[in-house]
Amino acid sequence: MLELSSRDFEVIDSLIQFGVFKDIEGYRLDRSKGIILVCCADGDQFHDLYNHECRINLTQRGDNPRIHPLSRNGGILAYQKGNRINRYPDSYLEYMYEIGDSALMKEMPTIVIEGHGPCGAARLKNIILMAQLKTQMEMKAIIRERYSGTDVASHFHVDYKGRNGKDRKTYHFGSAGWAEWYRTQAPKFLAAA
Repeated sequence: MLELSSRDFEVIDSLIQFGVFKDIEGYRLDRSKGIILVCCADGDQFHDLYNHECRINLTQRGDNPRIHPLSRNGGILAYQKGNRINRYPDSYLEYMYEIGDSALMKEMPTIVIEGHGPCGAARLKNIILMAQLKTQMEMKAIIRERYSGTDVASHFHVDYKGRNGKDRKTYHFGSAGWAEWYRTQAPKFLAAA
């Protein structure tokens, strides 16, 4: 089983301290019509992150969760042009169209991008946690621009593996504060990578 490094945990702790990673407040995102969930297909983590999204979804859809998952190895990394997670250079185009097609087909204007750590696909391609996080924020902006009329949220699922008494936790990964955190805090983590 993969584990996050001590450096990865320092990054996560810093993101929490600066308010970039926050507890999820399910009421903030309109889930009344369901969500398109863009995530990694990780067989060790998918069950936990999907069930977490179901629980949040039920806060607005008291009857049953309505989640349309788009899962690929590497999750949102596969949707980025030029990302080395993809075997073929143009794969990302098909994946991006899937988001828009799914939103139209299912009449779900809410998209949740959920990254996670540790990610085996990212590790296989030597993509560090900082690069995963940066890509996730960039793709959030791209999806929001490309599919106007959709609401795009970003979550990040952390497998603590018992560190500090925690098991797994999903955070809201907010755009507010990210740019400032990346400008002021990321350089010290990137220099040590």
